[in-house]
Amino acid sequence: MLEFHNLDCDISSQHSPSSAMERLWVRGIAHDFCNLIQTTRGTLELLQYDCRSAKDLGRLKTAIHGLDTMSQLAQRLQEHFPMVPIAWTSLKPLIMEAVSMGIESRAVTTVYRETTNLPTVYGDPNDLGRIFLNLTWNACDAMGSHGEIVVCASATPPPHDDRPATCQGQAFAPAGWLCIDFCDTGLGMTPEQLDHLFSPYYTTKLGGQGLGLATVSSLIHRQGGLITVDSEVGKGTTFHLFFPAGRTADGPHGPNHTI
Repeated sequence: MLEFHNLDCDISSQHSPSSAMERLWVRGIAHDFCNLIQTTRGTLELLQYDCRSAKDLGRLKTAIHGLDTMSQLAQRLQEHFPMVPIAWTSLKPLIMEAVSMGIESRAVTTVYRETTNLPTVYGDPNDLGRIFLNLTWNACDAMGSHGEIVVCASATPPPHDDRPATCQGQAFAPAGWLCIDFCDTGLGMTPEQLDHLFSPYYTTKLGGQGLGLATVSSLIHRQGGLITVDSEVGKGTTFHLFFPAGRTADGPHGPNHTI
């Protein structure tokens, strides 16, 4: 096992506009923003049918026009930060950068552990990075100003049914699975909270939007993966992420970088 402590080092270069994590964060926010706009627009369009006042109808149309303008701006942001092609990707650099960016200036200790010869994952690096950035934000919200995040990566055998995995509609045969355990020392959750954890708009945080973990679940399924969670009140939460994988990161298909 390899262990790396104190990820919260000098990461000023990672916060520059040219940072890959910064770009995927902007694109991800713009994508989620577009989805919210479309949902709100649809609601306003339905309200038009029940509107009996010409004045109120005009206001609704003005609001819809404003949403269309906002949607265009968000789409321009997405075009400015184009998607990265789906490829065999080593998760370690994405995890390290996402955690470093997510904890920002908080007094959070971060630990990364991995077994040797970890396989790569076939997926969209942008979406994969957003998964760990959202998990880091969620952990920091649960812990407050201080705590510990522990990330453990290991290879697991393939499923027994030999079904092909899919990533954004592309089928492929995984050689195995990569398991990521993402642990925090936050407040933990009750069984009732766990039942609704990945539901859109469900939140226990004051002022929260309830979209962070719903986005995580959606992105993992887009990559053909699975997510489960264990939590205990007063002790913290562990997310178990499973990604269909193939080649080893330190094999002939790419280097295994050490942080």
